[in-house]
Amino acid sequence: MNTAEFNEQLQADCGSLRNIVAGLDGLEEDWNGARATFRARERGYFTPDEDDRVRGMQADYRRYREGLYEIVERYRSYRTQTRLPEQLQAFMVGFAAALTLHVRALKLIEVYEHEPLVRRKLNEAEARHQLEAGFFEEILGACSSLRNYRLMVGADSFWRRSRRTIQRLKLAEAADWRWVGDIIRRQRAGARRRFGKVVFQRLRYDWRAFWKCTSRPVAAARYGLLSFVGSKVARMRTTRHYQPAINARVLDRLRSLLRPGDVLLVRAEKKITSELLPGFWTHAALYVGSVRDLETLGVTAQSCPCRRWVEAIADGSPYGYVLEAVSPATRIRRLEKCLYADHVAVLRPRLSDEPLRSALVEAFGQLGKPYDFAFDFNVTARIVCTGLIYRSYHKRGGIEFPLIKRFGRYTLTCDDVADLLLTPPGGAGAAVRCPWQLVALAVQLADGQTRFVAEDKATDVLRAIRRGLRPTAVSPPELEAIQPGSTLPYG
Repeated sequence: MNTAEFNEQLQADCGSLRNIVAGLDGLEEDWNGARATFRARERGYFTPDEDDRVRGMQADYRRYREGLYEIVERYRSYRTQTRLPEQLQAFMVGFAAALTLHVRALKLIEVYEHEPLVRRKLNEAEARHQLEAGFFEEILGACSSLRNYRLMVGADSFWRRSRRTIQRLKLAEAADWRWVGDIIRRQRAGARRRFGKVVFQRLRYDWRAFWKCTSRPVAAARYGLLSFVGSKVARMRTTRHYQPAINARVLDRLRSLLRPGDVLLVRAEKKITSELLPGFWTHAALYVGSVRDLETLGVTAQSCPCRRWVEAIADGSPYGYVLEAVSPATRIRRLEKCLYADHVAVLRPRLSDEPLRSALVEAFGQLGKPYDFAFDFNVTARIVCTGLIYRSYHKRGGIEFPLIKRFGRYTLTCDDVADLLLTPPGGAGAAVRCPWQLVALAVQLADGQTRFVAEDKATDVLRAIRRGLRPTAVSPPELEAIQPGSTLPYG
């Protein structure tokens, strides 16, 4: 690179550094504003909108960090410049970038090193933003690196020796270079750390790294065993000759009622999981209809990933398709495959086209995620069936899902989703304000047939099921006799 090209690159990097610093300042303001509104620490988990905001800011920080690294690497060999002015200017830009990188990382570490909830979130992989696992630990490792510390000490020493020469050559008189000098002077104080503290940080980092290396195989083996057992149990039934009560007649009627965005709550009798999981409803899925339905709603025009998944739907099902989180991963399935079961409730969100479209785009973005056998809603790299509903609809059009802590984790069961319809915002008598509508309820009765519950009784029957009613113990006349608060055979 000749002198003219080098100077041109130097000016470009000086401008890039100015933009990065301004971007980091704005990001710090955004993050401080987010911290003031987030209630994750008190709540114990991040809501989907908070999670998205954190991930967006994390992706921005990573982009700025990568830009700073590029500048540092480009001018690491500043001594190879033959002319002293270019050598000193190259050093100034590289040193200013290194200081910015170091000081901003120290701020991040000091604030969140002892915040387990945020730290776990920053360490979690996220495919949508192309974030790899261990992001916070990588930053902590770089800041506590003795090699990096020695390089910073050496650069600081060179700066102190060179200040008079920079003044004599009038290298910092231009506005851009005066700004670079100010950045160096301001951030040197923030970067100055005692050697003992750096050593302590390193020892603490090495101990955590050692503990992770020791415990990670155990955790992976435990989760692998849980996944293996969970996937096997999910397929097991108490009979070898199971025949679902939801048949073509039921599916035909459902198809005329269903719309994209409807939530299906499902239960299959004779399944082991139906007895093990809490509550009556054991699975949830999101109905998306056909390609034509999605095109009419405008979902296919939203994003490339969304179009790719929609195009993968072969219009071979007369009943349409669902998105559902099942083992081993979230996928698209035919409605008749999803409803290889005996009971189904159809809940429809009271949303206009725009938030409904956004919810479906969000749902398509979850496709391919592995099933989460740990049922941990604080983990976004994996997902469960109700997690798909939660991620898609939380905070849209007045819909909110309060997570409940069970066995040490915040979760959402299918019965919790049904409760949102049975106990709408505002309490009893506020059904008009409920953000959900019960579109259909079909249950298997004592005669083994699945029947649709009359519209005027559907909510009462759903409420009775929540109180403990088992429809398979009820005859058709008894079902018709259900009234609010009535007592019938309970399992």
